[in-house]
Amino acid sequence: MIEINQGQVKWHITSTDGNADLVVVGKISVTHEQFDEVFFNFYKESETHYEAFEKAETFHEKELGYRKYTSYDAFRAMKSARLNKKK
Repeated sequence: MIEINQGQVKWHITSTDGNADLVVVGKISVTHEQFDEVFFNFYKESETHYEAFEKAETFHEKELGYRKYTSYDAFRAMKSARLNKKK
């Protein structure tokens, strides 16, 4: 499991080989809400939403090895759908 809080990542280790030479981490994923939190933290220091999105995706890719969204437009569409669903 992963927790993202104020730009810090905490990894929850599922098991080791006893010597901690080999660490097994379960499949890691970040919820849309957790990604939004990272996005808004980067938005505070960015000039545009797009710039904040790219910083959040770079962070996500560096930490987890893959991008969360295929594009900024996909991020906006998903966020819009989630906001409309709450209404």
